[in-house]
Amino acid sequence: MIEELQYDTSILLTARIVNKYDNNNNCIESVRYNPNGSLYSKTLFKYDISGKRTERAVYDSDGNLTSKIEYQYNEEGYWSEVNTYSSADNSTQRTAYEYEYDTKGNWIYQIEYVNGLAVKITERQFEYFE
Repeated sequence: MIEELQYDTSILLTARIVNKYDNNNNCIESVRYNPNGSLYSKTLFKYDISGKRTERAVYDSDGNLTSKIEYQYNEEGYWSEVNTYSSADNSTQRTAYEYEYDTKGNWIYQIEYVNGLAVKITERQFEYFE
């Protein structure tokens, strides 16, 4: 377990965060407290066998789910899909990713789609030294 204290620029405590980890050193729970010690939120994380995060769920101080993110990965280990739910407006968002790879297996071109529409293209260049 690791405890983190956050302060503002006036050195006033703004939050206390307590993180719990599994045997693989993955954060499985993060609890955030208000400066007065009351619970602000709890975030739970799930991982697959290889240690990749598959889910992040955030609950408010009353235990109500406020948001949830589910991650899916492609065979190369990169995100293929990220699904987000928000209870604030009862919305869901599906973000999908397509990749092109170089001969070394690194992705060099990524297209990000949000709810089926391409919103971002990222291109990377690698310089390899033999």
